[in-house]
Amino acid sequence: MSTANIAEFPRVSHVRSDDRGLKLCLQRLFPGSWWTIYRRIDACIWYGRLQAAKVIAFICGGLAVFLLILCLASSEWLLAQGWRQGLFVHCVSEDAIHPLPFGIASDQAGCFPIRPAGYIVCSAILCIVAVILDAVATLLTGLGLWSQDSTKKYKFYRFALYVMVASLITVLIALVVYPVCFSGELDQGNRELWEFGWAYGVAWGAAIFLFGGIVLLLLDKESEEIYYKERTVVHESAAGSDAASGSKG
Repeated sequence: MSTANIAEFPRVSHVRSDDRGLKLCLQRLFPGSWWTIYRRIDACIWYGRLQAAKVIAFICGGLAVFLLILCLASSEWLLAQGWRQGLFVHCVSEDAIHPLPFGIASDQAGCFPIRPAGYIVCSAILCIVAVILDAVATLLTGLGLWSQDSTKKYKFYRFALYVMVASLITVLIALVVYPVCFSGELDQGNRELWEFGWAYGVAWGAAIFLFGGIVLLLLDKESEEIYYKERTVVHESAAGSDAASGSKG
């Protein structure tokens, strides 16, 4: 193989440091259309890795939606003897010791609408907003997976990332506001022992899934942009090769 022929081979616009030597060797071994085929295979491998990360991000977003809805519907954010409290209701058991916490005057057991404490209302609103934002982010990720247009796919993923970050920030604010503000009214609790229930832990689980989804949407973002750019280059190269073959024929 002459030096002139080697110089005619197309060059790679971007290579990673760990496989630069391999690509240069293949560039010299596979002339013309064979090098184009190799680049297509390489692009498909990177595309498969990126798609797998986005699928897992979609699953994380869906799980976070489910967990947030679960903790919103629960009445076990805060627990004490004969008392449990959620974001929308508080429940009194039959063996509850009176007087009840926070000046609640009731002789009946059961669940009742939550008292209008500012931090509870604020946490409930923030969690509702977080659910809506997470649902939108998950939908955008799904649209990105479904779309066949590279430009639209990238835009869907980018907007999904922004919305999911907003959802995570919202739920984290709620998870911090709730215990901090509750600690300021412990003297009105009429109970010696208070603990957070499983619903509060589930909300933290939703935050962890949101964080995982964000990391996966960010994962190898540079390679994703390169893939979309190189895909266009490969298509143009293939079109040029086909045109050249047709003119020779």
